[in-house]
Amino acid sequence: MKKIFIFINLLIGVHLVNAQQIELGIKAGINVGRGSLSDISNGTALIPATIDNVTGFNGGVYGRFKIILVGLYLQPELVLNTRNGVYNFNDGGKNFHVTNNTTYLDVPVLVGFKIVKIFRVYAGPNFQFLLSQNTTLSDQSISGLSRKNLDKSNTGLQVGVGLDLWKLRLDAKWDWNPTSMGSFMQYNNSSPNLTNSMFTFQLGYKFWGIL
Repeated sequence: MKKIFIFINLLIGVHLVNAQQIELGIKAGINVGRGSLSDISNGTALIPATIDNVTGFNGGVYGRFKIILVGLYLQPELVLNTRNGVYNFNDGGKNFHVTNNTTYLDVPVLVGFKIVKIFRVYAGPNFQFLLSQNTTLSDQSISGLSRKNLDKSNTGLQVGVGLDLWKLRLDAKWDWNPTSMGSFMQYNNSSPNLTNSMFTFQLGYKFWGIL
């Protein structure tokens, strides 16, 4: 949480932000993508996972602050985001799968640039805080298979484009974690690391502001 407070203090105190040009709104959408696991071991050989994608959902609020430099803006967000997946394994004819459904509080802090008033491009870090994790094993009787807890916080990255049409805000962004988010399972003392990559599509509505 310290990272969030640092950015909030920057938002309050930074002299580059023009307080007369602020926008506030809501947004919601879907996630289409997949998690990725490092290989697990049965003790003698590696077992790769095949992955079934599960559509996720997101929703939250955003603020947009114009920066004095022409066209630039800063956009922090608070978004509830689901990241889900089904991971299938075959160990010598022994088939099992693990379903992992999570909900995160995402806090992206994006720097963007507006082009011809309606088109935007942006990028920035995404601070992620795990709120809930539901990991289900297809077969509880498989020896050596158990659940684990993912890391409570991570930092990802977002890159995207957007359109501003009247009070509507349309966004398409790529959200990914370049480093491990932890592990949600263990098999024969092997705990595969999870990373995530997904496309997010959002529709937003401007409640207030003059941007």
